[in-house]
Amino acid sequence: MRVLMLHPHDVRFYPWTIRIIKLAEELAALGHEVHVACVEHKRAAEPDFPRLRELPNDTVRYTLLRSRDNQTYKNIAHVIRFAKDADIVHVQKCFASALVPALWSAWRWNKPLHYDWDDNETLILEAITGLPPGVFCQARFFERRLPDYVDTISVASDALWRVCREHGFPESRMVKVPVGADLSLFDSRNRSESFRREQPLAIGDRPLVVYVGQLEGAAYASLFVHACALLADRFPEAVWAVVGGGEMLADLEELAFRLDLSHRIIFTDYLSSDTIPDVLYAADIAVACFSDEEFVRCKSPLKVAEYLAAGKAIVASRVGEVPWMTGGAAVLVEPGSVEDLARGIAELLECPDKRRELGLAARARAESEINWRMSAKKLEEGYRLALSGGAGNPKDTG
Repeated sequence: MRVLMLHPHDVRFYPWTIRIIKLAEELAALGHEVHVACVEHKRAAEPDFPRLRELPNDTVRYTLLRSRDNQTYKNIAHVIRFAKDADIVHVQKCFASALVPALWSAWRWNKPLHYDWDDNETLILEAITGLPPGVFCQARFFERRLPDYVDTISVASDALWRVCREHGFPESRMVKVPVGADLSLFDSRNRSESFRREQPLAIGDRPLVVYVGQLEGAAYASLFVHACALLADRFPEAVWAVVGGGEMLADLEELAFRLDLSHRIIFTDYLSSDTIPDVLYAADIAVACFSDEEFVRCKSPLKVAEYLAAGKAIVASRVGEVPWMTGGAAVLVEPGSVEDLARGIAELLECPDKRRELGLAARARAESEINWRMSAKKLEEGYRLALSGGAGNPKDTG
């Protein structure tokens, strides 16, 4: 199968593009010919602008489309050319810079169009302050109309499945494709113990509790910082780390200062993606804390998948996909509750045996279900539905 995959964000700079990168790699490993086209970051040419990764160059072809400022019409022409020889067009994220070229190219060559729905973008954008109004309005328009435009949809969560159904999209044209993890990348046998003794951690043999994630508007790292405040005196030997960067980082550092925790919490800022497995290997406890909100229920959290693959003892909020993803291999706590989060972390700090038991169960869960190979196989099912034309084409139903 020849697959053209489109994404509105530059895979070199945005952490959430890991989904399309890994799905593309696994599809290629399954024998498909995959071409990924993404929109170049407008600051990509700046030599000091930090990159998370270089363009992968092994089994998948990558093309950088023009930066979105007034270039969409040129990108449409490029994507139409790419789509001519594809069997299916795949698009992720409901932003015009990728979605409009996908729609035009699928229409031009009468190719099936598949949408990979991994987040409720409308709700996430509502939670982020300072965005231009047009960004939110555009996302809301396209997200509501997507069922009218596409042949098949993959969703990352049961909550998004329900949204599709409420929009009138037939369940027979949907597949669930949760987030996954790279089992080889997070295999402890491939990691070095030296990271505990190096910067930015340099913690020796002390217990390490980590929160890993992008610190943007829809993150909940502040719950982690407040839980540290409740436990710092009780566990003076423990080290706490917030691993990631984003617009919330300065506020979190200020919060730690106000709580007299600056000497206890390590803030790493952005780390290269190939460093995250070493951080998780060094950790004793990995935390995935959330509030109970609709856009959280729509998520399939990447951090949970990677914690599982790393074989970590996990403390996670009982919300959305998290209970299913962890499958009993985590201490689950009430979402949004600092006190319950602190209770769960304390339970594991006090019990090394339980940490080992949960870590083994976590890795087993990742190997059986929560990995990118399994996700790619489910995505294949969606492609076959689109190519078969079975159950009627929703674009023809008006």
